[in-house]
Amino acid sequence: MSLSKWLKTGTVPTRSPTMAGLPDPAKALSMTEALLTQAANDAVEEMVIGRKRKHGEYASYCDETRAKIARYVYSP
Repeated sequence: MSLSKWLKTGTVPTRSPTMAGLPDPAKALSMTEALLTQAANDAVEEMVIGRKRKHGEYASYCDETRAKIARYVYSP
């Protein structure tokens, strides 16, 4: 069997979506639709889960940092 024939008829590994409401690529009617669904699901999951907080918690300074701030404020 040639390699190109195997590549054309091989199965596409798909994963079930981890978030509710996303379509399941295993239920796709064609291989192209399964690949597109999987790529779209991955992009949506990355956008929703991949958000990072830009700021730390406010007013959570240790004693040493508070002392440095106080020295800076009161210095001439």
